[in-house]
Amino acid sequence: MRLRQKLTIKPKLKPVTRIRIASFIELGEKKFSEFVIEVENDPVFKKLLSADDEDRRVITCRNFPRAVFDLNNLSIKEQISGDGSPVDVETLLSEKNDLAALIKKIGLDDFQKYFLSGETAYPEAEISGVCGISAAAVKRINDFVNDLSVRSEFYHPSTLGLESRINYSRIAKIEYDGKGDFFINFFSPKYVSGRYVINKTRLNALKKQNAFPPEDLGRINRLMEKLELINERKTTIYQIIRKIVEVQKNYLYSGEEKFLVPYPQNKLSADTGIDSSVICRAIYGRSIVTPREVEKPLKFFFPGNKDVRKKLIQKIMSSEPRGLTDGSIAAILKDEFNISVSRRTVNVCRNELQGKKTS
Repeated sequence: MRLRQKLTIKPKLKPVTRIRIASFIELGEKKFSEFVIEVENDPVFKKLLSADDEDRRVITCRNFPRAVFDLNNLSIKEQISGDGSPVDVETLLSEKNDLAALIKKIGLDDFQKYFLSGETAYPEAEISGVCGISAAAVKRINDFVNDLSVRSEFYHPSTLGLESRINYSRIAKIEYDGKGDFFINFFSPKYVSGRYVINKTRLNALKKQNAFPPEDLGRINRLMEKLELINERKTTIYQIIRKIVEVQKNYLYSGEEKFLVPYPQNKLSADTGIDSSVICRAIYGRSIVTPREVEKPLKFFFPGNKDVRKKLIQKIMSSEPRGLTDGSIAAILKDEFNISVSRRTVNVCRNELQGKKTS
């Protein structure tokens, strides 16, 4: 499935719901992963996800298209094969003793299938039998994946904070697939597992059949609210990065800012149906790595027309050894970038770039 599939426009959210979602999206990546782990360890969640009888299974998971968690991010493949790895991963694996050997034993394909993908819930006993490892080893590997999620910022620290007052969190890398398209490589396994799909019809039917003990009913309702919050956050982040891939593809191919397309946040909101206040919170303080190994804030990919003009004017001015008139810059913008602006507009942009006031 390709990233260019049509997005479903969401209905307008109620003000209280919008504020709640926006606040949850503002939560740091570490706390978010801890929240997800706590929810997924809830016995009621496990019961609704892993019901032996498929007719009683209320929760399933649906992975996001072309979103992966690549072990190369942590050089685990090299560590497993004995070729060495960065100190941070080496330390983590040494703390877990023989986890590297266990992952090597079950194979990376099965590791992805049974421990990273969220599409199917496999009982620990089944994983143990298929992978040929003990139930205790299954639990240890699951703990390892959770640790990767919680500590993803430790393994992928942002360099943007060195130049900014904002503390950025790297959340993903966009990578070229070699076939004319891109995929999203998330640094936390918790994003890759995708959305929770809740069969509300089945859940209501089971409630009417008194399939749950009375003490579970309140817990189920609270659980559903938490799952919806997690879904909103994951989907919002995913759709934002997905739009970057769709709209800024030429920039991603080339790495040249002259190919950035004007695409302000209000346009993103209109195209995705995500409330503008939610988008603002989701973009703030988060960054991704481009195929050219350059880290950029999410905000970078959503410039307005004026932002694009200023970037190009700055590039033109820095590349010319001699001084240029406003008219000359306007002509270059037209001839080289097919952007028509007046000399007055160029002058305003130049003054803003130089920190001058315009009349």
